Amino acid sequence: MIPGEIYARHVIPVQPGPLYHLGADESVDETIQLVERLSKLEWFLHNFMTMHPSFEQQKFEFAKEDSDLEQWARRVAHLLGKRPHKDDLCYSRKGPDWEYWRGVKSEISLFRSPELYSAIESLHKASDVEQHVLDGVNGRIWQTGNLRNFVPAKEERRARKALQALAGQGEPIFTLLENRIIAALGEYVLAIPAEAGKAAFDSEREAVLARHQRESSLLFPPDEYLWATAIDGHRFEALIYDLITREPGVVSVRQVGGTRERDGGRDLLVEWITPPQNPNLAIPQGVPVQQQRLVVVQCKALASSVGKNKIPDIRDTLEHNDAQGYLLAASGTIATSAIDYLLRLRQKGDIFTDWWSRPEIEAKLRRNPDIAGRYPDIARPR
Repeated sequence: MIPGEIYARHVIPVQPGPLYHLGADESVDETIQLVERLSKLEWFLHNFMTMHPSFEQQKFEFAKEDSDLEQWARRVAHLLGKRPHKDDLCYSRKGPDWEYWRGVKSEISLFRSPELYSAIESLHKASDVEQHVLDGVNGRIWQTGNLRNFVPAKEERRARKALQALAGQGEPIFTLLENRIIAALGEYVLAIPAEAGKAAFDSEREAVLARHQRESSLLFPPDEYLWATAIDGHRFEALIYDLITREPGVVSVRQVGGTRERDGGRDLLVEWITPPQNPNLAIPQGVPVQQQRLVVVQCKALASSVGKNKIPDIRDTLEHNDAQGYLLAASGTIATSAIDYLLRLRQKGDIFTDWWSRPEIEAKLRRNPDIAGRYPDIARPR
């Protein structure tokens, strides 16, 4: 074994499909496609990258003296904003010709390999997958076909600064993995560890949504909404479904049944992380203040006010669904009798209750204009 030689790396597919659940036909098809593509990639790398030395080059001649290599390693660490460490790895050789540096603490790797860069550039140019890049709050969001990735702004700046200092001005080629950002420019390929996969994409999307809501409320706030005189119950339930998905702490939302079916007093079931509402409730030490609970949601698309007589016995409904919370959503007003009933339930144990009448729904529509735009048949800005 040659010291410092690069042999292999494990690659575990995460996006776009469930490759580990091989019982579904779709997963089998995806696995076959993955194997075919990896086979083509291996053929490409073998034939177009001179990574396999000829017999005449088997001496594995190392190209630099130790002092030159040490100076190069220090420059690389400095450009990456890292302090050189005595255990950093740095190697150089010919046949094939490459140089390699890896920070022992940062786990950043840098290659100087004309062949490796050429292969990445060729694959990038050959790809016909449509790619979209959007500026987010903490970095940039990348959508490449069915793949979703995120590049933190700090790491993108680090990559650009180092590569442009080493290779000259130009636009780096970015290849994104779940836990690595690969950037290539000139003869250099840089690998930076970072959360750059689907989870990071989802987190940044939520940050963009929050920014979008703030900007919309400040720049484009509608004075008031004009509500339809007759509202379809199914459409109103769909509106509430969409609004709930934007609420903080919501884990999942499920529709129980058809709007006109007997549903036992529930239209939606929501897994929701909520704070305690009963000020007299003692929370044991070590137990989180906010708890994930199952919340029953009932939607009332009525022109008249919703009173206590129009909502079910909530305790029975919660027990029937093994739930710990109840939300009433009404397209009109909610009578005092219903509000008092929900407030009393808050004081009896750890039961979460809330209500959305027209003013609360309008406030949520202002924060989510994209949702409001999908339901002009229910409410639209004047």
